[in-house]
Amino acid sequence: MGLWDRWFGSRMSNTVIVHTLHLCHGYKQRVWEIGKDVDANAISSKADNNELYVLYSYIDGEEVEHITTKELFKAALDQYEEIEQGVEESIQQAFH
Repeated sequence: MGLWDRWFGSRMSNTVIVHTLHLCHGYKQRVWEIGKDVDANAISSKADNNELYVLYSYIDGEEVEHITTKELFKAALDQYEEIEQGVEESIQQAFH
């Protein structure tokens, strides 16, 4: 194992890029540590090119993570952005 691998290789292979969409916080891109923030089994079965897509919802008042497909995530993000745009337009109309 070379110096580069010892310094950076283990960190690089132990992380995954996560795209999240939360009802209150919107879209964020994060880096999760495999084994700490997310189970390795979820990576092997759900990751798309070392990226995960996570939607948050609430069930009985408790926040729940849903690891989903890139396609479903994109559809949810598109709907979220349409709703946000509508809210912004309504606020502008109300105050102008």
